[in-house]
Amino acid sequence: MLHHNRTISSKDSEINTLRDDGQKILALEATLQAREDCIAQLEPLTDQLADISTKLNASETKLSVAKADLLAKQQIIQDLQTKLSALEAGGDEKSNELRQIQEQVGASSVTVEWLKDENKNLRLERETMTEKNSQLSNELSDLRKELETRTEKLHEAQTQYQVRLPSSSSSLLSNVHQIMEERFQDQSVTLRLTKESLGDMQDRMIDSETKLARELEVTSAALKCDIAVLTTQSSSLCEKVSNLKDVLQEKEDELRNARLSHDEVLKQQESASRSSLDAANQAISQLERDLLEARLQREQLQEKLDATDACLQTVEAQLEEAQEIPVAHQEEIAKLKEQFIERDREVSRLDARAKTIAARYKAGDLSEVEKTFTNSLIQMSQSIHEQELIAKGNELRRRDNTVAELRARINLLEATLAKHLKSQAKLQGVPGIGNRSLIDPATWTSSSEHSSSPLVPPPGGGIQQSTIGDQLHKAAQQSRLTTPRIAAIQGNRTPAISRTPAPFRTPAPVPVAPRTPAATSSSRPAEKPKFSRLARVCSDEIEDFEPPVTLSSSSPLKSGKRDKAERPPTPTEAESPARPAKRLRASNRSKADGKGNSQNITNKVVETAPKTRARRKR
Repeated sequence: MLHHNRTISSKDSEINTLRDDGQKILALEATLQAREDCIAQLEPLTDQLADISTKLNASETKLSVAKADLLAKQQIIQDLQTKLSALEAGGDEKSNELRQIQEQVGASSVTVEWLKDENKNLRLERETMTEKNSQLSNELSDLRKELETRTEKLHEAQTQYQVRLPSSSSSLLSNVHQIMEERFQDQSVTLRLTKESLGDMQDRMIDSETKLARELEVTSAALKCDIAVLTTQSSSLCEKVSNLKDVLQEKEDELRNARLSHDEVLKQQESASRSSLDAANQAISQLERDLLEARLQREQLQEKLDATDACLQTVEAQLEEAQEIPVAHQEEIAKLKEQFIERDREVSRLDARAKTIAARYKAGDLSEVEKTFTNSLIQMSQSIHEQELIAKGNELRRRDNTVAELRARINLLEATLAKHLKSQAKLQGVPGIGNRSLIDPATWTSSSEHSSSPLVPPPGGGIQQSTIGDQLHKAAQQSRLTTPRIAAIQGNRTPAISRTPAPFRTPAPVPVAPRTPAATSSSRPAEKPKFSRLARVCSDEIEDFEPPVTLSSSSPLKSGKRDKAERPPTPTEAESPARPAKRLRASNRSKADGKGNSQNITNKVVETAPKTRARRKR
């Protein structure tokens, strides 16, 4: 016993060690799977971030170009204003100032083109650098801050421009040159910083990739060694574990429970990762919305620039004509300025009204155009809902019709099944069924309730109206009890083929056989009628038999067996009642023949010729 207990304890300790090893393996597999999942999740995110960064860079470059164009156009407007102020001094001075301004415009256009080329080159370099970078979240935040600072600077510059105007063209050119130099220095500094940050991030990414690869190789090698050791230990312990199946079953249950808990933890982690992915998707969608807003702003700025270009063209045309009439030109310029300010106010007012259309709709403060638009939307939604309601009502009516039709079919099937069960019960309830044939022409040729239409159920009587399932069960039991006994009796008396008729089918007309001397002598059946086989007259079911031949008692056509003297009947045969004649089966009875012959066919005995060839097996 002590030795047995020691072996059991040692095996328990070995099982515990195996379980601990299995848990360690599962934990390592889970960590590997988690790392693989993280890597798989980071790959599409890096692609998405790269695409988003490219889109953002493109939008920012376009915005910077648009802002530069706007500044250039504003500078041109300032130059035109200086031209207008210089026209008042004199004709010669005006012409000289106009020439100087044209030279300045040419120089500024050259500088603008050079800056555009530089911006294009910088943009290309920046795009190439962004393709190599995989993590751009820090850069995006920096770029957003830079964009905000630039917008603030632009706003400050605009406010300064509105507050004070340059005194002369020379001071204006110096300011422009200084602003351009500052912007160029800022751009060079930002470009250098971005290059350095991109290089650092690329180095970090390479280091992290190498580190992860090394860790993966080390862990995979350790796991392979552990797996090899465990396989050897499991092969050595297979023989010892055969006597401890019950204990192993318990341990397996514990392991199953631990696996279930581990699966739950994995599901929780998966839900957390999905939530983080949803948050990332939301951030991406927010970035896309920001891009759309930036594009809209760019389009608005482009429209404003087009409008300013048109205004500048008109102003230049008017300047050429206004050298002689400076006062009228100044008035027109003042009017144009007022119109420009009014248009800006109108655009801002329309933007504010478009943003507050929902609140104004709730408050009832809408214009006629907005009211017509909202009414059209409401009518459209109402028509859509009405069409859906009409379609659903039609579908409900169609389903009601199908349900009513199916119920009618079910009632018809129940009626026909009840009629069938009643007819079987009445046939089984007739006395002496064990000593007569299964085919009773008197039962099937008489115009009784069994030959009525299958659509009308027979009147109640003879069998209790219970459920259809009980009737089917009873009919099956009775048919199993009566069929073997009837078959045995028929096998002893005659080798005729008997087929159980379908009671729910309408009986076919039976043609009257030619009268023989034996048939005319008496209308009642003989004491012991013998049927060699069923008569076949106009039948569509038994096609192998010959046509019926009725013979008289003095017919010379007899087989060798019939020439022998007939044996006297046994007491059991003498006491048994005479077998009724089998009914003749036919098909396609017309209504007129059925009415004329239904009364003359009952209680007829048809004798057929002896069989001259082999009977077909069924």
